[in-house]
Amino acid sequence: MRIQYGNYMDNVPALALEPNSWTKVANVIYLDAPTLTGYSYTTDSESVHSSDTASAFQTAEFLRKFVRDHPKFLKNPTYVTGLSYSGTVIPIVTEELYKGNDEGLEPFVNIQGYMGGNPLTDKTGDINSRFEYAYRMALISAELYEAARQHCNGDYAEADSNNLRCMLDINEVNKRVGPINIRQILDPDCDPATNLSDNYIYGTLWANDENVMKALGVRKGTVNEWLPCNLDMKYNYGKPSMPQYEFNVKSSVAYHERLTKRNCRALIFSGDHDMMVPHVGTRIWINSLNLTITTDNWATWYVNGQAAGYKTTYARDNYTLAFATVKGAGHAAPEFNPAECFELVKRWFANRPI
Repeated sequence: MRIQYGNYMDNVPALALEPNSWTKVANVIYLDAPTLTGYSYTTDSESVHSSDTASAFQTAEFLRKFVRDHPKFLKNPTYVTGLSYSGTVIPIVTEELYKGNDEGLEPFVNIQGYMGGNPLTDKTGDINSRFEYAYRMALISAELYEAARQHCNGDYAEADSNNLRCMLDINEVNKRVGPINIRQILDPDCDPATNLSDNYIYGTLWANDENVMKALGVRKGTVNEWLPCNLDMKYNYGKPSMPQYEFNVKSSVAYHERLTKRNCRALIFSGDHDMMVPHVGTRIWINSLNLTITTDNWATWYVNGQAAGYKTTYARDNYTLAFATVKGAGHAAPEFNPAECFELVKRWFANRPI
């Protein structure tokens, strides 16, 4: 949708075609996952309980069944894509599709690779990188950054609460970045409950329209209300109560590592003004894959003759990875810079240089 992928443009009281829709260059399946998100539902009380791995396995199973039921897509190159938290799940889904093909599961899915935008990948590392990012963007002083780095040994996400000097430094950092909108550090820091953008408001009204639900094939009575974020779902943050969703993958880097041994393409991109999942942390886990930098090393990429960000390309045997920043974009990049992100994915899908 336009909120993240640029699929629709609200032009009250009607909708207008979005010029940067990714559906111009690809057949896109928008999947509501895990269960209870979007229009998804279940009649089985046990099925409301899910996790990172369970959701990934279900998604891989769905995709295989989808091409079975729609054989005209069997030969199409398939890419698993997503933004933000789905960065944890994307490489798991991708690996499951490759493994299923290896095991002879039918039908064969023509999986070619994956794409992640502002992807949460290593939960500890990504959160830790916020401190370095804050320093690089002049949100905290060099003295405070160095003190926190030394006293906390670079580990802020899981800092020892008994380490008082570390705790004091973290508190000082939080005081300085507290007034900052970490989704887009240049935007005002507003309460999302009362300051949603028009896109979110109109998108929610559109998704809850009875005619829209009917056109999309939503079964009557299965979903009372479409929500941008279902806060009724109970998440497991290490509490003993039975969760509806369990965050059971702390880092998906190992899945990326195994995919480097496949005939596989990857595109990872980040808005350079995103402090929620900073590009700093993303580059750290990409570097941990020990790939070889090929044609581009932090080279400028352009849209309409203007710098749109910076790119680095990597490879190992039959695996390639392109990383790009999107200049001026936040979390997630397509929401803030739809035209640049459209050009980015358009070139990548066409196997053209970014």
